[in-house]
Amino acid sequence: MTPLAPLALALALYGASMASGDGDAPVAMHEGLDLTVKDTREHWDLEEFAGTFPKHVDVWGIPVIATEATQDEKVLHAAKVMAQYLDNDEDGIPDDPNVMSELIGNMATLVMATDEDELEDAMDAVWFGDMQANRGFQGLYDSETAPADGFDASLEEVHHLLLNYGWAKVHPDELGQRKGSAIAQAMDVARGGVFDEVPRRYPKDAWFTYDDRTCGYNCQVSEYVYWATTSLLGGQVGRGDEIGNEWKLETPEKVLEVDVQAAAILQDPKLGLPTVLPDGNYSVEL
Repeated sequence: MTPLAPLALALALYGASMASGDGDAPVAMHEGLDLTVKDTREHWDLEEFAGTFPKHVDVWGIPVIATEATQDEKVLHAAKVMAQYLDNDEDGIPDDPNVMSELIGNMATLVMATDEDELEDAMDAVWFGDMQANRGFQGLYDSETAPADGFDASLEEVHHLLLNYGWAKVHPDELGQRKGSAIAQAMDVARGGVFDEVPRRYPKDAWFTYDDRTCGYNCQVSEYVYWATTSLLGGQVGRGDEIGNEWKLETPEKVLEVDVQAAAILQDPKLGLPTVLPDGNYSVEL
């Protein structure tokens, strides 16, 4: 099956949702969203993954697939975080159909396993053919998703997926993961310079100092947007000591005061980015 098939399916969900009297006000509809864990064999476009990732949740055409050992509650939590990012006003309809079209056209897929070792083994088992190579994958571990005590990493990994294959595709000039985009220029200021690779030492006045040497320039943009976005939304408050080695603006106030460029971009209403931090409690009655 080609990417156009799932794209057409997703667009069909919007047929009745776009435009009432004024031409752009959505009509409430909940069709197409069933946040339950299901057998991957039953999904028309995921059969090749069923042997390794036997369960899934479908979020408006964006699959969350998981290994048998991944807890159902963690899979559901990740799916609900995704739903909240996409439907940030929680009216039952994704906020931007153009973003949904890009995500589905790029076959964005969240892949879950218990930990890093299991995820690597699972991906090795299914990585074959052009279909898989063209999918936009992002990994997430059960162990880091909504832990009993500790930060919920689904906020980060789901955000990476939606940025890389959705928001940045719709708004490449503002959010593109490349040199010259507005957000990349803001990142260059935050890092204290333009660095193709992680520098041996960041300038003293830098506030984004991500030091993973496997993360190139474009990857650094993704990380930067995540930190700035979740900090603006209050998701990093109280974590200054924990995250200070790579991000020093853990409160909305600090971002607004110090990283003026990023704040202006990420809060631009024309981009329609989330204004409320997900918590995994998607409240829409389905």
